[in-house]
Amino acid sequence: MPTLHEVQHAFSATLRGGGDGDLADWIVADDFSAAERLRIYRNSCRSVTVDVLRMTYPAIDRLVGRDFFELTAEQFCAAYPPGSGYLNEYGGEFADFLASLPEAAAALCYLPDVARFEWALSCAANAVDATALDLPSLTAIDPEQHEELRFEPHPSVRLLELDYPADAIADAVLAGDDDAIAAIDLASGPVRLVVNRGPNGVDARRLTPREYDFARRLFAGERLGEILQSAGPDGAAWLADHFVNGRLSGFRIEPAAKRSCRPMSNAGVAAARARSNTARLYLLVLDWLEAIPYWVLAVPLRLGLAWIFWSAGQVKLINWETTLIMFRDDYQVPLLPPELAANMALSIELTAPVLLVLGLLTRPTVLVLFGMTAVIQVFVYPEAWPTHLQWLSMMLVLFSRGAGKLSLDHLLWRWLEPRLRRQ
Repeated sequence: MPTLHEVQHAFSATLRGGGDGDLADWIVADDFSAAERLRIYRNSCRSVTVDVLRMTYPAIDRLVGRDFFELTAEQFCAAYPPGSGYLNEYGGEFADFLASLPEAAAALCYLPDVARFEWALSCAANAVDATALDLPSLTAIDPEQHEELRFEPHPSVRLLELDYPADAIADAVLAGDDDAIAAIDLASGPVRLVVNRGPNGVDARRLTPREYDFARRLFAGERLGEILQSAGPDGAAWLADHFVNGRLSGFRIEPAAKRSCRPMSNAGVAAARARSNTARLYLLVLDWLEAIPYWVLAVPLRLGLAWIFWSAGQVKLINWETTLIMFRDDYQVPLLPPELAANMALSIELTAPVLLVLGLLTRPTVLVLFGMTAVIQVFVYPEAWPTHLQWLSMMLVLFSRGAGKLSLDHLLWRWLEPRLRRQ
């Protein structure tokens, strides 16, 4: 009689496509024979592993077609059977397996890179949870020790250096965007990516060669002082980006190897003081964030507010008869006849968004929208005050600060201001 280990080993071999051997003698045959029972298990194992690969590599599935993918996946499963019941970790060798297939490599040379990109996305999605490190956690660190900081990457972080634009290929294929696929230049050169699961889910971002080297050294745990010194003035912004996107989960303070304690020359002291910029890392990053110009913030505010009222105007215009009925029967606007109130609302909702997008007469436009919002709140939808409060918050910023430099208001003011001051 075989041992349990021998039975398990034989069963595993059968699932991978081996013969039944002596295993059939130890299987109870009721309504199904031993061979039929093993065939059911074998087919289930094959279909499950192929489906796991299909979910992990959806872009590959679409690129090669369902039949070719299934055939290739079956070959892969036979060569690399799962070593664990946790199938989220299964399939990491698929990219190299694709690269070894002459027919795949000849037809779609970028296929292995797309698989590497999709595997990185899967790893990021299924990585263990870990609390992302935030900048305030560094405030307790002595600024003199900032140079000695060594960071630990979040478990979801993956760095990729690919020969082909696999991210653009995968996105275009999954979106079914033929124009985007046709526009992809396979000869555009290497693509460097950082993939992680951040505050907004799994994200992939392209990096320049210098950004990639910075991230590689940062995630490898090198001393922050040395990394920032090599990065130059862009280092603080790059570090802030990794913090904001949740790519760091811990740090340790570990000085560099001790050197001989020679007295420093005046030049050495000056160099040490120059490098001490990193000692105020937290303040540098805050300064970078606070230096974002107002117009960068004003543009999305203007576009967002314009879209809110433009959409409402389009709805009224498409269903004009219904709009008139609602103004007559449901909306209790005082003093104005329903037809006049409806036409005034439509005029505002079609005109104000255009002015906001152009950045023309922004403050008067916002003032009109402020009054319209007040009427809606008091007489039409008083229960929608949380939404109206959001609108008013956007309006208050634009009313107090204006449209910003990227606007016609700014150009007009540059022309008008000198003339007003001469009066």
